[in-house]
Amino acid sequence: MVTNQSFFNIGAQNVLRFWTNNTGTLNVNAAATSRSQNNPSALQVMGTVTYDVLTNAAPVADCADVIVDADASCLADTSIDNGSFDPDGDPITLSQDPPGPYSLGDTSVTLTVEDNQGAFDTCTATVTVIDNTLPEIECNSPDTIVPPDVPISFTASASDNCLDPSVEIMEYDCFMFTMKGKRIDKTEGCVVQIPDDTITISDSGGVGDHITWTVTATDSSGNTTTTSCEVEVVNPGISE
Repeated sequence: MVTNQSFFNIGAQNVLRFWTNNTGTLNVNAAATSRSQNNPSALQVMGTVTYDVLTNAAPVADCADVIVDADASCLADTSIDNGSFDPDGDPITLSQDPPGPYSLGDTSVTLTVEDNQGAFDTCTATVTVIDNTLPEIECNSPDTIVPPDVPISFTASASDNCLDPSVEIMEYDCFMFTMKGKRIDKTEGCVVQIPDDTITISDSGGVGDHITWTVTATDSSGNTTTTSCEVEVVNPGISE
């Protein structure tokens, strides 16, 4: 198939040039003529015509599988091109189907490489989007409480770039420090329940007590974050 052609003069010789995406020989029977400038209605033979057939080589599509981290929206935009080129040095355009961005998991993507003569090549690769972002935990508790506040509950929460993670309070502790900085265990004096993601303090144990609890959040990709939350029991009137 002829994709382009041009007619021009080289000295006394006229050349009609064709571009084709097919290999082989192009047989052309034609007379090269032009209209006279003095008599536009008359045709005159311009002489010998040389037919020059140029074969346009198709571009070469080269793909590679890609593994990429999900962004803050749990998506990723990437290219599977691995050095596609045109043997003739023609400019090429690249397009991917589907075009992206790509969601979590595996997506089969087809790359099409086309040159400026309309010749093209395709290849297919897999885009794998993985989630390596850790969940972020919020204790949702104040720095201090006063004894009259109890019973009081705090529910921990967590956010993630993909799906909402699961949240669980793993353990708690209750203690105080003496004037000399010695740590004293107060777990028997504090009454605390920790079902799932909520801690309920039924008895704070008294002014000066520190109540801590450990929160763990795990997202759907298995990424886990652990943080410690704490409230201090203070005298009424100085709570924050």
